[in-house]
Amino acid sequence: IMGIKDLGIRIKRIRKHLGMSVIDFSTKLDLSSEELEKIEKGKQRPTQEFLRKITRRFSINYYWLTTGEIVSDPIIPDINESWD
Repeated sequence: IMGIKDLGIRIKRIRKHLGMSVIDFSTKLDLSSEELEKIEKGKQRPTQEFLRKITRRFSINYYWLTTGEIVSDPIIPDINESWD
């Protein structure tokens, strides 16, 4: 896993891409909005359970989420294409 700050940036990027507020996103992931803000700012490390929830609920590639590396598997959509 990359640095906690990079991970927080990716989580915020996902939330913004989905057009969700901190409150909406955190509610869908069973987390308080305060905790989500700490995670997005790199002040709190997310749990593995939280990371798995993001990948399952929003169809995000776990490898990309945790490493920041683009996955080039044809079966897994490259989520970076629509964000850059």
